[in-house]
Amino acid sequence: MSDIRAAESDDVRSLVSKLQAIDSSKVLEDEAVKNETLTLARKLVAALEGPVNRATDLVFRPYISIAARIAVDLDLFKFIAASNSVITSEQLALASGGDKVLISRVLRLLAAVDFVEQPSQETWRANETSIAMASAPIAAGHRFVFDVLINSAIKAPKFLRETGYKAPSEPTDGFVQYANQTKLNIFDFLQANPSLFQDFKLFMGNTMGAREYWHEWYDVRGHLTTGFDSSKSSTLLVDIGGGKGHDLLAFDSTFGSSPKHYEGKLVLQDLPQVLDGIAENELSANIMKMSHNFFKEQPVSGE
Repeated sequence: MSDIRAAESDDVRSLVSKLQAIDSSKVLEDEAVKNETLTLARKLVAALEGPVNRATDLVFRPYISIAARIAVDLDLFKFIAASNSVITSEQLALASGGDKVLISRVLRLLAAVDFVEQPSQETWRANETSIAMASAPIAAGHRFVFDVLINSAIKAPKFLRETGYKAPSEPTDGFVQYANQTKLNIFDFLQANPSLFQDFKLFMGNTMGAREYWHEWYDVRGHLTTGFDSSKSSTLLVDIGGGKGHDLLAFDSTFGSSPKHYEGKLVLQDLPQVLDGIAENELSANIMKMSHNFFKEQPVSGE
């Protein structure tokens, strides 16, 4: 065995031992244990795959995003998730209007990365990831990120070659502007493209994945609410670019119910077009809307 292979074998044994030492009863209950397990599991996968395979895999990785984007366009995840058992490529073709051969090719790639199950040839079944992909906010995220960010990032190497590999420093002269031949900043560009703007708001206005809200792990009482002096400022918290106020609503739900555990106002800042789309009954009485473009000077000052 070569020195490299011996070292790889030692890495695998070490990682397996560390994973075996983790208390499995705490993996889903303790965030620190879960993160440690994920880190070790990813390192183990990397060690088992080997450096050449990992480097080669990265070459083809973008095709997964492309396949997912096509599947979202055809609502394939929605149809698969709605099926009580299995669904065939032919049935998906009839439901979506897509070509059966194309659908099979797209889904085979997605099945290889566990976004859908393939019980038999041209037969598909939903798993938990399929169901997540069928949700409106995540579908919106795939449309927005692919159509705006990825399509712009694809032009990044050419842009950087032409600019001498200097990091973009102006909000109106970056990858998005170069790719779309515009001088609008990203937010003005989105407002000029209503469907993209709607997808952006839907995606950003919902909790993405299973992440915790920041106030669930941050010491709010120790660093924020205790010692707040309302004589110096009437505002406790400003959420800049806060979308539909999901973070502030979660904060207020935790700390603002009877008895109220904080003083001061919660201020939700975003562009007028975003705030205008929020119905009055969607926010609690403790949250104040304030139109603001964060490229401009912040109107709320703190001590």
